[in-house]
Amino acid sequence: MRGSGVLLSLIGAFGLATIIGLASRVGRSVATRRGPVFLEAGGGRRGLPLLIAMPAEAAAGCPLLSTARIKSAASAASLGLNAAVVTFANAAQVDFALNWLHLVRRTSLGAAALIGATDDVAAAELATSGACFRLPSSVGPSEARWGSPGFAQMGRTKARLALTILEANVSLLFSDADVAIVGDPAFFLVAALRCGADLLFHTDGFGASADAVRGGLLESPAFGFGPELNTGFFLLTPAARQLAQEWDRAVAGDAAFANWKNDQQAFNALVRRGVGHASGAPGSLLRVHDGQLRLGLLPAHLFPSGHVFFIQRQNRALGVPPLAVHLTFQNCDQAGKRHRMREAGLWVVDPPVRYNPPGGLLSYSPDLPLELTRLFNASALPARNMRPTDRVVAAHFALINHQLVQLRTALALALALNRTLVLPRLLCGLETVTNFAHSGVRCRGARGCAMTLPYWCATTPHLRHRGCRHDPLRAPEPRPSHGPSDTPPRLRQC
Repeated sequence: MRGSGVLLSLIGAFGLATIIGLASRVGRSVATRRGPVFLEAGGGRRGLPLLIAMPAEAAAGCPLLSTARIKSAASAASLGLNAAVVTFANAAQVDFALNWLHLVRRTSLGAAALIGATDDVAAAELATSGACFRLPSSVGPSEARWGSPGFAQMGRTKARLALTILEANVSLLFSDADVAIVGDPAFFLVAALRCGADLLFHTDGFGASADAVRGGLLESPAFGFGPELNTGFFLLTPAARQLAQEWDRAVAGDAAFANWKNDQQAFNALVRRGVGHASGAPGSLLRVHDGQLRLGLLPAHLFPSGHVFFIQRQNRALGVPPLAVHLTFQNCDQAGKRHRMREAGLWVVDPPVRYNPPGGLLSYSPDLPLELTRLFNASALPARNMRPTDRVVAAHFALINHQLVQLRTALALALALNRTLVLPRLLCGLETVTNFAHSGVRCRGARGCAMTLPYWCATTPHLRHRGCRHDPLRAPEPRPSHGPSDTPPRLRQC
């Protein structure tokens, strides 16, 4: 955190008097550092400069997408996957798209990667990436927050893009720009397609079944078909062309986005029409879309949601590196997602100066006394939504406030020393969900949920990062989250 922009943000959060005043302690220890620290996914020390915005004429390197280019990209995919690997971005998402591209190019699918630019600014900034194509869209250049008109246009753009790719008679591996491809999914996807799948989907599920974790190929439909299929990461083969046509038509009107509905719900309604029997056999496929297509469910430990990876931290507990992480279940929109990826070592497009700022760094180890941390137990929570009068709610706020006081003091010290403060991890007693009531654990009772309390939580619900001029500095985890792996996951036969 640095400068007046962050100071104003924290004044709004804590009040001017608390920012000016110094508390009696900062924590157990304080350290300063001036040496260079360049970080990337996997804990390396390499710095990558951001792509500098180019003039509008540079958009010549971002032509409209042709059938020939689609086929060329698909043929470059490894292991005979025959899929174009595609995302798209507007001006507000360019850094996400560049991060996505850099991670994909670490895998065997890099030559198949394409990025659609939905406006002039995005086209100019992505023109030299070698992957850009111009994508007609009404998303606009601003951040398309959930429920906004731009968000609805993103859904329409995605459905039309899926149809365009499938009409070239190749498969589409689509990924939202906020997906981190942290392993090479080609081996897994090819194996799943050889089992007969016509479409493969990551879901909003809260965990994988024990059989899938032990080495199954796909998730059992009986275990994993309940949560929504997430349209942020999926593979469609040409057999799904009719489904793509229906999806494109379904999201064309305003009714598809009324009352907080979205393209994902429209897609799920189509897929779940006429579903066949959900077999409990591991790795089995499910007949969907009036029985016309065979659906495979990607297991949540290899293709985790943001809840599974960041909040429950299941991959750390299982010791299994993921293949692709989707930044769902996060607070503060793009600012929160960007911060989450940085602290997990999955954001690789920062300039080196971010981790070696003028004046140096200041970090500290927070004080977390046992009397504040021992009061939480996920299995002992009441079987109802939390109430403001619950003792465990008061205990949660006592724990958070104790840490915010230390953060306030550290920020004042950093400002006085002209150093950049490195945010610590925060420990939360209850899960911080900001958009609906819950029982203290959002996934409680859901299949696969392995939430424990207290847990290491994001700073985004407490500091509101989107109000900061710059994203606060947060060093990656002491043991960085799993980075790219050359070893494919163990897979059982179909």
